[in-house]
Amino acid sequence: SVSSPSDTLKTIFLNLINITGAPDVKLVYNNVHQPSLPSTPGAFSIAREYPAFTWSSLATTNALSYRDTISVCSASLNYQVTLPDNSGCFSASNIQGGTFTDNKSPNQPYIDSISVLPNGNVVLAWHIPRDQDITKYIIVKNISGTFTDIDSVIGRNNTVYTFTTNEANSNAVQIYTYAVDSCGNPGSYDILPTTMFLKATYDKCGYKTNLTWNPYINIPKGILEYRIYASVNNSPFLKIGSTTQTNFTVDNVPPNKNVCYFVRVVNTPQTITASSNRTCIFSVQVPASNFVYIKKASVKDKYSTEVTVYLDTTATSQGIDIYRSTDGINFDAVTFLPYSGAAHFYYLDEKLETNEKSYYYKAIVRDSCG
Repeated sequence: SVSSPSDTLKTIFLNLINITGAPDVKLVYNNVHQPSLPSTPGAFSIAREYPAFTWSSLATTNALSYRDTISVCSASLNYQVTLPDNSGCFSASNIQGGTFTDNKSPNQPYIDSISVLPNGNVVLAWHIPRDQDITKYIIVKNISGTFTDIDSVIGRNNTVYTFTTNEANSNAVQIYTYAVDSCGNPGSYDILPTTMFLKATYDKCGYKTNLTWNPYINIPKGILEYRIYASVNNSPFLKIGSTTQTNFTVDNVPPNKNVCYFVRVVNTPQTITASSNRTCIFSVQVPASNFVYIKKASVKDKYSTEVTVYLDTTATSQGIDIYRSTDGINFDAVTFLPYSGAAHFYYLDEKLETNEKSYYYKAIVRDSCG
């Protein structure tokens, strides 16, 4: 007896395509049967030999091609493709290889954040590029318009750098990084990140602080808001407001206090934040006179009175408002006596009826804010 013929299978042939200067090698291979056999539902397994005599799994795919990025400076690499069968067996391709060189510059490190620490230092953080042979990151600073290498971070997985000066307390600091691979190829860099430089101007007459800062550029997934924090006399910083603008006015600032501020930007999903420098003001209270004293309110004649006032001159003021009443309850302003530096003021109040009624006077001092 003779059985029916079996399926006809063909061996897997692996071919490598590496164009000169290309950053990767393309693996192209065939299936053992077209369409795929019911007993081979699994994916192709790709193995790579590197270093010599050491094979490791590289990828698993259903496709009939695969690109392997060259992540070594120059090395001999071998590849093999296998396809498992439900029987427990597997079909293996030929082994193909060669000497390959990494001619590709590393991808740019994607900046996560640039932030000012409480002591004025700047911390820069970034994501690891996909290149496997990165050996270091070069830190570059904008110095008066010239981009200068200032430091380096060794190791592919080290993605944080601290700029240990307090320059960010006096102006915005612009630093960035790029990667260098094992061949010495320099990579590109991200949009130049800049710290937020916060400035505070205190309005002593309005008891308010006007805050301004430069916008934060290129935060991943966009800006949700800027959050404003304040500390009074070294108390813990508390959030006092938020805005989507680059300015904020703090009202009702307590007088005669040391008040410090900083701004924190938050991205839309609230997964990334960055802070500005900390800036402080002293909320000086405008000095006011300790007293104003009406020395005399006297009838001069039947049409006029004389009012003399004594003022504390230890604090500068704008002057004195004189008010008059006929019932001692309801007062109306009658004149303003500008401050002259003298302690004694005189006012002649005319067009009165001193034979008919009494007159009450009071004086109120305007401080230097009015």
